[in-house]
Amino acid sequence: MDVDFAGEHDGEKLDFDMFLSKDEEEAAKPIEPDPVLTREEAFEKLPHVWNGTISMPIDTMNPEETRIFARQIGGKTIEPDSALWRTLFPSEQLRIDGRVPVAHSSKYLMDSRMAPAKELIAVTFTPQSEQALGVLQAISGFLKGKDRHGLIFPWGKRGKEWGSELYIVPLSKSEPIPESIELLDNLKLPKQRNEDCFVGIWILNRGKLQPPPPLPSVRPLPAPVQPSVLHTVTPPQPP
Repeated sequence: MDVDFAGEHDGEKLDFDMFLSKDEEEAAKPIEPDPVLTREEAFEKLPHVWNGTISMPIDTMNPEETRIFARQIGGKTIEPDSALWRTLFPSEQLRIDGRVPVAHSSKYLMDSRMAPAKELIAVTFTPQSEQALGVLQAISGFLKGKDRHGLIFPWGKRGKEWGSELYIVPLSKSEPIPESIELLDNLKLPKQRNEDCFVGIWILNRGKLQPPPPLPSVRPLPAPVQPSVLHTVTPPQPP
């Protein structure tokens, strides 16, 4: 018995043509470009590379601390999970122990930026809460009132082979970016900002920064030795 499959073949061809038509329509649709972030939006999305506290002795024996976090905004790019950040931030506490006139600090930052033997790495320090913002603004107001930048010595006053100090530049959200910061490589700090911050700038000896040594492995303590059981022998009693 002859069987005619022509109808089924025509149906399959029709369905196949429909799929081709849909694929052609999809291919013809314009590809939506990824939205281009503004400099302000890109800044807000920068990853945090450190968080901790910052303080500065002013007129009290117990300086107020404020909790902050750091984002890299300039200099040689360091990956957020790099061990180099543990070298730059050897502690969770930062203390502003020095103050230098703004004119001297700005000139030194610009001279160091141009020096082949030096490299600069910069971050912003941003308060983690409204309460922290108040303390940061108090420290910032004190430095601005004295016309000073702050100095932090992360590795002690003598420093290390890679550098010695971290400069702290108070920057309000309405303030233009100083020239000493504008000159930084790979600057990601927007001109318009939504919050006050500190800009921290390390002046380092080029190529000397190294990650901290690995922590020594902890060997398990040996199992305590069980004391031997002493058997008491009762001497025989005389008859």
